[in-house]
Amino acid sequence: MSPVAGQSLPVPAVSAPRLALAAPISKPNQPPKTAAARRESGDIDRPPEPLLNIRPEYPEGAFAAGLSGKVEVEVWVDERGSVENARVVSTTMTDVFNRSALKAVHEMRFTPGMRGGMPVKSSIRAVIMYDLKQPP
Repeated sequence: MSPVAGQSLPVPAVSAPRLALAAPISKPNQPPKTAAARRESGDIDRPPEPLLNIRPEYPEGAFAAGLSGKVEVEVWVDERGSVENARVVSTTMTDVFNRSALKAVHEMRFTPGMRGGMPVKSSIRAVIMYDLKQPP
């Protein structure tokens, strides 16, 4: 479905990003750590948590083609709760939703991760679902 000149596409139901906590990266031949988030110099006491709900843009080409999918993004949050960097970890479609997902997480704000009562840089993973199904 393509918009007529002067009309906009209907807004599809896009679920709000669901954040899944990132497991620390383990070295080969070592069991994975059980901490919920990681920091360059070690584990943290509390991972970043989202402050704002965002609504990612549904890519026009994906909407027109009736595509749904999800993108998992690793998000690095600084000591102020701002997104410092983000990268796509996995996606169900080649890259049709990647740009929208990265833009969405860069607009998010977080409480910073905490270690010893102090805010620290840390990372979590965000899973962003794109679904054309309208709610009942």
